[in-house]
Amino acid sequence: MELPIKGLTLNRGIKKGQLIAQGQSIAKAPNPRAPDMAACLPGLITGLNRDWLTLEVELNCGASPIAPISFRNLGPVEAQASLKKIGIAPILPPSPGDPVIISGFDPEPGLNLAPVLWEDQRSTLEAGLQLVTRLFPGKPILLALPHGVRPLSSCDCAPLHLRLKYPKTLPAFLKKSLIKSYDPLAKGLISSRKLHLLGQAMRSGKTPVAYPMTIGRLRAQVPSGLSPKKLFSLVNLEAREKSRALLGGPMRGVVTAQLERGLAGEVEAIFLINSSEIGIGSCIYCARCRSSCPLGLPVDKIGAAPMHLWQDILKANPLLASCPACGLCALACPSHLPLSSLRSGSGSNE
Repeated sequence: MELPIKGLTLNRGIKKGQLIAQGQSIAKAPNPRAPDMAACLPGLITGLNRDWLTLEVELNCGASPIAPISFRNLGPVEAQASLKKIGIAPILPPSPGDPVIISGFDPEPGLNLAPVLWEDQRSTLEAGLQLVTRLFPGKPILLALPHGVRPLSSCDCAPLHLRLKYPKTLPAFLKKSLIKSYDPLAKGLISSRKLHLLGQAMRSGKTPVAYPMTIGRLRAQVPSGLSPKKLFSLVNLEAREKSRALLGGPMRGVVTAQLERGLAGEVEAIFLINSSEIGIGSCIYCARCRSSCPLGLPVDKIGAAPMHLWQDILKANPLLASCPACGLCALACPSHLPLSSLRSGSGSNE
């Protein structure tokens, strides 16, 4: 299993040939809002460079297990720090006066992951809701759910059933439709996938378990309780030799990537399409990306340039730094340029 470590600082003593226990901290993120890297499975480090750490999974590797964390005994600050330590990104607190919003919608088009979690993993979601009340004591909690989805009952929260279509299901737009103010970071909004991770952490006190999924040379982590077979059956697709992957996160929209690329921890969805259905072409100067941007940013400056220069253009145009990462530019592009992948840090690398 390959783990991306580019931009992270390895913990002291981490080296090739070392045994790693499940939940053991491997590397720290420079951004305090990003999760540290923890091993979701035990094993042996068989490869290590500045970009990747290769872990050979071995359930009985002999490494000393990490003591579980009891979130029931922690306050909000300590609980957030513990989440980061076991590999879960801290949750941005909502703005003053705003509720915590839990979304039962899928942030990505074409993948029906949220309904399956709410149907099959209710007990884990209930545990996640209990942890949310510890992270934000006294804050009102609002459940934004599709019609037909049963609300959770483990605490006092207000369910609200909505009829929304993509892109309003993207967190930033969902929050705008409820709070009436645009928040590109979607502070205080929790996806079904994140609530599921919180539930696993609350119940076990350990790094959330995920199934390693390999398709070709693609390495991915599938949430516990969902087998890879079930994940692909959700979209009626199967891996083929020349398939490409569409990867997405809570605020990136759609990012195209070759199958040999791995998934970073922020990615919350993956599905495959046949290579004949999509291909990265060249910019045709139609400016659809710019017209689709909710902030009117000059995204067309990026699309018209060679992809290896995208990051340089981004740095030279401070205005583009306010990109909400909603992914609408990538969806509007007739040449399928992975414009929203800029927010992942390196063009179409994720």
